[in-house]
Amino acid sequence: MSLAPATPRRFALGIEPAEIIRNATAFAKLGVATLVISANTSDPAEARAAMQMVAREVLPATG
Repeated sequence: MSLAPATPRRFALGIEPAEIIRNATAFAKLGVATLVISANTSDPAEARAAMQMVAREVLPATG
């Protein structure tokens, strides 16, 4: 799943922590045990910031 806005042809978890948590929780309720995420950028600094946000704000809320 991408950490990006969804498009009509691609689902994504979102870009804001609350949106990502809501979408990840919805998948968990459907029985999904593992999500593989991508920062959806070729910029290493943006990717690092996105993964740090996930680690800091999303994982504790879904963990």
